[in-house]
Amino acid sequence: MTDQERVNDFVLDDTAIVYKSSEGLVIIVGCAHAGICNIIEYAKEVCQEERVVDIIGGFHLLHSTKEQLDNTVHYIKELKPTKLHACHCTDLHAKIALSTVAYLEEVGVGLQLSYL
Repeated sequence: MTDQERVNDFVLDDTAIVYKSSEGLVIIVGCAHAGICNIIEYAKEVCQEERVVDIIGGFHLLHSTKEQLDNTVHYIKELKPTKLHACHCTDLHAKIALSTVAYLEEVGVGLQLSYL
């Protein structure tokens, strides 16, 4: 997303999966090359569900521009997910910014998450 318009960003080698829980969507991404906001919007559309419980994976926010990070943080704030598990390709600066608008948990080896 830019300040002026929404831009389609098709990346054919990018994948994500979505679990539709009783509480809302759990979106699991790899590196989010297609854009984390684009991926979330597509998951909501495909699953016909607006609620998002968690987003797990890389947010593709490694050395992002101020505009990209600000727009992503604003989008996540409006989305109101229950929590975030940002990892791969999400730098510390981006994690700190995201943690100001959503509950961000650390991701590491052995992490187990449960959703109903």
